[in-house]
Amino acid sequence: MKIITIILTLLSNFCIAQSWHKYSVGKITVSFPHKPSVGYFDAARKNVMVRDTNLYSTFILKYDSLKQKVSKDDTRKAEKIVNDYLTDFIISMNGYIDKRTTFTLSKTTIQELKCRFRKGNVIIAGKTWIFVNENRIFQITNYYAPNTDRDVLPDQNKFFKSITIKE
Repeated sequence: MKIITIILTLLSNFCIAQSWHKYSVGKITVSFPHKPSVGYFDAARKNVMVRDTNLYSTFILKYDSLKQKVSKDDTRKAEKIVNDYLTDFIISMNGYIDKRTTFTLSKTTIQELKCRFRKGNVIIAGKTWIFVNENRIFQITNYYAPNTDRDVLPDQNKFFKSITIKE
C-alpha cells in the first residue's frame, strides 16, 4: 500500500509540474498552477486581477496603472506609493503583518510581506510582493488556510520563483 501511495504522489507531482501557465504584463511574467482567470477587481479604474485557485490556496496577480509617472531612478517616489498601497491593503483586508522584508529583483525594489487577515470567520495566512514597475503597481499574493503550510509551500515557492522582471 505504501508503494502505491508513493507512486501516486510522484505521478501527481509530475502532472502538477507540467500544468503551470505563464501570464505576462509588460516586463513581468508569473506562472500559475493552472490557467488563471483574468478580470477587473475595480472595473471603473480598470485594475486587473489574474487569479488561480488549487486545492489548498489562491494565487493572485493584481496590477493598476499609476496616476503619476515614476522614473526608474525615483526610488523614493516608488517607495511612498508602495507604502501607501500596503497600508490600504492591510486595512482593507483587516490584516496584520507578521514579517516585512525588502529585496531587489532585476533592479526593482520589492516589499515582501508574510501576513494574516480575516476572511469571514477564518484567519488566512499569505505571502505578498508589492512593487512598482513601468508606471504600474503590482501585488502578487498567495494566501491559504494557516494549517495547510506543508501542502502549500511547494507550490508557493514555485509561484514566487517563477516571477521574472525584464530589465
